[in-house]
Amino acid sequence: MKSRPRPTPGGATVVRGRVTGSGPVSIEPGTLIGGAKRLVGITAGSRAMLEQPVRFVEVSGIRPTIDRVFPFDEAPAAYSHLAAGQHFGKTVIEISA
Repeated sequence: MKSRPRPTPGGATVVRGRVTGSGPVSIEPGTLIGGAKRLVGITAGSRAMLEQPVRFVEVSGIRPTIDRVFPFDEAPAAYSHLAAGQHFGKTVIEISA
C-alpha cells in the first residue's frame, strides 16, 4: 500500500471537496500544531459553473501562448527556465502516454 504524503514543516494541506456528507472525520490538533502546519479548505464551483467558461473558450478560439515545450526527461531544465523568468506564456513539460 502506498503511503500518503505528509505536509512538510511550515507547509499546508489543502482540502477541496467532499468535506461534508462523507461521515465523521476527526483531526488530531497536535498533528497540525506540531511542525506549524496549516489545514486550508478551498471551494470549487459546480460542474455547470465550469461548463460556461469552457464553452466560451471553445467558441472564441482562445488558445494559450506556449513559450517552450520540454520533453519529460528535461523537466529540471524546464523548471530552471521558469525560475529565470524570461519566459512569455506557458512552459510545457510533455508527457507521452
